[in-house]
Amino acid sequence: MNTRRIKLFSFIAVFPVILIVSFMLVNCGKSGGSTPSPVASAAVYPRFAYVANSADNTIYIYTVNAATGKLGNAGYAVTGAGPVSITVDPTGRFAYTANAGGDVSAYTIDQTTGALTSGATVSAGMIPQAIAIDPTGRFAYVANRWSGDVSVYTIDQATGALTSGATVTSGTTPQSVIVHPSGKFAYVANEGDNNVSIFSIDQTTGALTSRGTSSFAGTWSRSLVVEPSGKYLYVANLGANTVSAFTIDQTSGVLTDVVSVPTGTGPMSVTVDPSGRFVYVANYGSNDVTQYTINQTTGVLASGATVTAGTNPYSVTVDPSGKFAYVANNGSNNVIVYTIDQTTGALTPAETVVAGTGPASIKILSGSSAGSGSTAILLGGTIQGAPLTALTGSVTTFAGVSSVTGTGTADGTGAAARFNEPTGITTDGRNLYVTDAANNAIRKIVIATRNVTTFAGVASATTGTVDGIGAAAGFSRPLGITTDGTDLYVADSSNYTIRKIAIETGAVSTFAGTAGQQGTTNGTGAAAQFFFPMNITNDSENLYVVDGYGGANAVRKIVKSSGLVSTITTTLVNAEFGSVATDGTNLYLTARDYTGAGQVYKVVLATGELSLVAGHTGVSGAADGTGTAATFWCPTGITTDGTYLYVTDINNSDIRKIEISTGTVSTLSSGGVWAWPRGITSDGNSLFVAQQDYNSISELK
Repeated sequence: MNTRRIKLFSFIAVFPVILIVSFMLVNCGKSGGSTPSPVASAAVYPRFAYVANSADNTIYIYTVNAATGKLGNAGYAVTGAGPVSITVDPTGRFAYTANAGGDVSAYTIDQTTGALTSGATVSAGMIPQAIAIDPTGRFAYVANRWSGDVSVYTIDQATGALTSGATVTSGTTPQSVIVHPSGKFAYVANEGDNNVSIFSIDQTTGALTSRGTSSFAGTWSRSLVVEPSGKYLYVANLGANTVSAFTIDQTSGVLTDVVSVPTGTGPMSVTVDPSGRFVYVANYGSNDVTQYTINQTTGVLASGATVTAGTNPYSVTVDPSGKFAYVANNGSNNVIVYTIDQTTGALTPAETVVAGTGPASIKILSGSSAGSGSTAILLGGTIQGAPLTALTGSVTTFAGVSSVTGTGTADGTGAAARFNEPTGITTDGRNLYVTDAANNAIRKIVIATRNVTTFAGVASATTGTVDGIGAAAGFSRPLGITTDGTDLYVADSSNYTIRKIAIETGAVSTFAGTAGQQGTTNGTGAAAQFFFPMNITNDSENLYVVDGYGGANAVRKIVKSSGLVSTITTTLVNAEFGSVATDGTNLYLTARDYTGAGQVYKVVLATGELSLVAGHTGVSGAADGTGTAATFWCPTGITTDGTYLYVTDINNSDIRKIEISTGTVSTLSSGGVWAWPRGITSDGNSLFVAQQDYNSISELK
């Protein structure tokens, strides 16, 4: 048993209700909330655009204005014969083209200029038509039209080079290939068979295993896309002038036909926006783009406005911020940029730029503070998309003074700022937002400058419940916080409410629960009750809240569009959940039993299945290992980059790292630099940790 010092609440006298927790979780010292973490609005912005020109064998490179979406000429690269499809790996370091001449070209991307440096070319099947990369960036798949198959490649993570693997039969004239967001399934549109081939993906080798085909999709199934949540697949049928919708079985990948809707003449390309609300189809024959809205419950498409494109639009895409759409027009040799109405999804033309001859495919490379060129997205208040493999364990104080006596309320830059028990932390990619619990306020830190300001509430010991803008709002020991890039959501623990803060205006409102009314009742908005909301995260549609302690401990779900609150996971036996993160497919929850022994659990969102990832019940400690061989002592905060979990192991004063696929636990950082590390988040480069007892924010690089 670890014999390090065990501490009790510093705020028992102020909050009598929490006194109960101090006895129940005495082996974890202080009790209360922790932090948040992760398909949501993207705190990313477009940086470079790449257009594959099939008739002159070039890739045109453009810079992208992040504010307007407009394109600037940044040069070109020469590729193989007939480049018809271009994509970029998830880290934003490598680009690939499928060339109709029979091969695949690889490129390294200059992270400053966007320039492409040619790498090795590998053979493919007969007349490759499309290329896709799995979400981990380890495997590439190419659909070969005349040979009727899919070529499989592994990707060298250091160089981007492709190594050929097994080739699998697909169907007659496959035209498009895509990988499911989970990385578990691949889908191929077979134009000659009018259907979609379904494959499962071996997570170790990338090999494909056939799982059959869909039912009839439509005449000449040409292009397909899976929306970000992974629930629905859409197929553009070139000969039928329709778009078919399918639901996806999350276990088997099997497709079930929903309904087909009409589109323009000759639909050539289909895409979906990052929020999963809108679908766009480029119609080659009618020279236009049709917009649809997705029914989030059924997947059915409702037709929206149609806008004019250029001659023979061949490819349509939406940038990862969801603000701009781009259409490559094969006949008029240009690209049209559109702005997207964030409410309706309607397109408005912004500019037309010259492309090469026969533009056939367009890809937007995004960026964030996650590093230039990263295709990372904001998911539940942390930047995900690429594993934080460069972390060395180096720790510095980012804001505040890292001292138990360094409490205060002062705004300022870096060490000039003061906090009082900072507990929760989240990021939109450019800023950090911190729940300054004992100051009853939300603080904002600009990552680039380390400048700290009070964003909402007044930093003081005075509690409040009132809604309002900025300093006019009041909080009572806010603990957890998350963001979708547009709004912040705060677990206002001692008010028993969930608060919403508009980032643009600082306007604070009560999103769910009623101040002063404690309970476990489900309902909508103010009709719901919370027992003691401690931690919060989100995906594109819902908030997930760790609520209560002891027998009242549970995980609650709040539908963002309606405010409907429900309970999805109840308390563990003789243990309780502490914090929550999500990768969009699963929830990851820290937990501790009443001896202080800690565990990390996974909840599959699609099924509610609960399973243990790592840790051991009844045994506290700091042992690294796999699964139950690892031990924790009151793990409190959790976040994820999509590949690894990062956990603040509070009584061990450690930051632990867990490989999601294996449950292998290692210690990333430990020792005297940590004093009650609570909340944890990432901007894609570093981890940022709220240190409750050191009254500071630390950066782990």
